[in-house]
Amino acid sequence: APLAQAVNDLNYDHCTADTGFRGDVPIQDLPHNSLQKICPGRKVDEAEPLGQPMCGDGGAYSFYFTKPKVSLANEEKLLIEVQGGGACWDSATCAGRSNLLSMPTLFDFFLGFSCTDIQTALDSPFGFELGITALCAQRIGNVNLSTYNTIFIPYCTQDIHIGDKIIDYNSSDNNGTQVVAHHGGHNIMATLDWVIQNFPNLKYIDITGCSAGGTAMPFVYDLLNKHYNNNEERVSINVIMDSAVFLTPEPFLRNYFGNWNPETMITMTGIDFEQIQYDPDYATKLTEHILQTGGDDQWGFVTHEKDPVSLKFWEAMGGVGNFDDWWSEMSVSFEVWKESSDNFNTFLIPDAEEHCSFGFHYVLETPGFKSWASEKWEEVEVDDDIALGDDQSSSLSNFLVISNIVVVTLVSVLCLVAM
Repeated sequence: APLAQAVNDLNYDHCTADTGFRGDVPIQDLPHNSLQKICPGRKVDEAEPLGQPMCGDGGAYSFYFTKPKVSLANEEKLLIEVQGGGACWDSATCAGRSNLLSMPTLFDFFLGFSCTDIQTALDSPFGFELGITALCAQRIGNVNLSTYNTIFIPYCTQDIHIGDKIIDYNSSDNNGTQVVAHHGGHNIMATLDWVIQNFPNLKYIDITGCSAGGTAMPFVYDLLNKHYNNNEERVSINVIMDSAVFLTPEPFLRNYFGNWNPETMITMTGIDFEQIQYDPDYATKLTEHILQTGGDDQWGFVTHEKDPVSLKFWEAMGGVGNFDDWWSEMSVSFEVWKESSDNFNTFLIPDAEEHCSFGFHYVLETPGFKSWASEKWEEVEVDDDIALGDDQSSSLSNFLVISNIVVVTLVSVLCLVAM
């Protein structure tokens, strides 16, 4: 199903004082320049697809949102950042990551803070230990992200944000029951449904994510593109994937991928799931498809030649080799994407062995990054006459919407630990 056109028949019984504002609170009633928590509703009809947002432990899911200060208020710009933090797919991996199946609370510390105050706190000795940056307080080239409405999408489902399954792993190590709600796809859909209800007039959308959050970028872009660019008006949607972990060896695909039931989200992109479900190049082909059917948006991929976290998960999924083997496979995918779109390129962080963190924390000070990223997120009016692609009915296009910018930040706080 595409993004919902109405928010009727939603249930908010799971929302409490701890989960923040209910998703049906009018956006004009939310304070400016103040980080808030939003609890999206669940569809009353549980049979409707992707309508039950929740964390892996079954608890309530919320996302974080902040509006610019009153003098910069607008309905045209949105930044979305998606959090990373690993993945789990069986009893052993999920038992070892059970603390990441609950709603993360780190950002609750900053509730009520402005983006500037959040960054000030992060620059303090306490904040420095976290290794994260508040993008909504940054200027990247000529793009002032403090003028963007910003959404942070937390990660609490361990399914690279595309899951649609509640599963009992029945582990003998935990008295026979280990129920995990891999509902990442539901959380993405609920958040984006809230976006379209509250931002009908976007011109610029910038989206990014670290690690597992970066892996979700093609899906987020596709959904947004299909909704906002299905008529003569054109929204700029531009994407920067930060150290996305997307290599998926065949042993994982055959033995564990189905535990997330990714078919629902993959099929929505227009890809035939049965044809690619066991293909180690499925992620490459899926992104290639979205690049080809999307609009004239900018896509970028930030990476190190040596990424120990990406290598670890590649090996855990059945990959065999060292950094050179991992990099060889990554490079093949990059070349496929470059051939698919003139607007895709990479930014390589030289002479470093690292992963990523929230808000481009590691790469922001790398020489050349800001000028490269500003070209991706430049606020350029989009020509309505540009061809929209051949398959607008099957994917939401354009990773970053730049002409009416809604910056949705899918939160990547725990990337160092998890992915």
